[in-house]
Amino acid sequence: QPIQRPHSPYCHLFARLNLKYSMAHTMGTALLALLVVAATAGVASAGTCAQSVQNCATNQCQANDDTVCEQCVSNSYYLSSGTCTLCNSGPSAVSDCATCSSAGACLSCASSYYLESASSCVACTVCSGGLVQERACNATANTVCRDGLFTSGRVQLKVIGQSGKFDLIPEDDQGVAQTSKKLRIEMDSLYELDASGTKIGTSGPQSGKHSKNTFATEEFSITGPNATTYGGIDCRQFTFSVDILGATLVMDTYLFTEDGTLTLGANSSVTEETFTIRPGTVKFNVWIDNWPFCAGSGGNPCNGATGSDLELTIKVTGPSSGSQSASNSDEYDFGEGASMQLSNLFEIGGVYEEAGSGDVTFASDDLVLRFPKPTGSSKTMKYDPVFSFTFSNAASTAVPAMMAAVVLAIVSFATSGFQ
Repeated sequence: QPIQRPHSPYCHLFARLNLKYSMAHTMGTALLALLVVAATAGVASAGTCAQSVQNCATNQCQANDDTVCEQCVSNSYYLSSGTCTLCNSGPSAVSDCATCSSAGACLSCASSYYLESASSCVACTVCSGGLVQERACNATANTVCRDGLFTSGRVQLKVIGQSGKFDLIPEDDQGVAQTSKKLRIEMDSLYELDASGTKIGTSGPQSGKHSKNTFATEEFSITGPNATTYGGIDCRQFTFSVDILGATLVMDTYLFTEDGTLTLGANSSVTEETFTIRPGTVKFNVWIDNWPFCAGSGGNPCNGATGSDLELTIKVTGPSSGSQSASNSDEYDFGEGASMQLSNLFEIGGVYEEAGSGDVTFASDDLVLRFPKPTGSSKTMKYDPVFSFTFSNAASTAVPAMMAAVVLAIVSFATSGFQ
């Protein structure tokens, strides 16, 4: 039989110690696990806002209270007692405020309003009653309106809206406007063409198209009148301008206040053109600068096409539809003594050149100008038609043709009352 050895008192001691260690280890592990769970629960609570805290930014509730927000999702809201409130809501809010830093401290206003102060959004003024917009309303300043009717040498220039449209109205000897004899000039359309004359750049979103079917929705900036000289002749200048695709379309209009002779094409390879100026003559030129011609790139709006020309249509209407003169193929009669004489010069990139076949046409009240693409460092395109007016109570005044690179128009009203 096996020999029974007496137990050492140390064995019992080690057994007890091992049991206590195992129990302590187990309890410690469990306690650590509990601490981790508690810590994790605390982080989750800090990052998860209660559903009642709407528009609170992610993980921006208080760590110990998920019903109290510390930062809203955007500055369209402000914090109020731990909740997010729209900038234009609440007893201390600023009406029509879009963004704010706190209640009553507006940063920007809603559309059609401007920020007069941190506590005030004011509706933008809409020009009406014969007034036109000189400067559009912006984030911090109201619309600037101006009188849309100007007179010089008994010729009235009346701006119609903001879309690049105006009337030229002669006055009689008593200074009364002869509205039945007016000419209306208005921007109509703009297209980019390839070498074959096909319209290109017309696909994709409207904002990126290389075309304008109408200017009715465009808002031209209108400045003037400014006292200046053109060709050394005193006049008052008005400027209509609008940005399209990063390019600038400008129509400068000049109301002359003294007599003179204007010459175009001097010191160039083209034949000079001169015309007589007198008080009341009106000249406008239209020019286009830095047009982004299609260069063969794929995708909208060009789809691989390459631009060659820019076609601008200006509608010209008078007492009757313009009809071609039997004695001069470049002259068109609008009735009541109003006529238009076309020029045969363009100014492209600062250099005069002869207009090619079909580059300048007029039919059904549409003056169509086909500008060739500039090839030099200057990217400006100009053209100058001429208008003259002779009425039954005055002798005829002849105005020769002229042309440059945007559009330049000369309008003369011949009446016995001119000075």
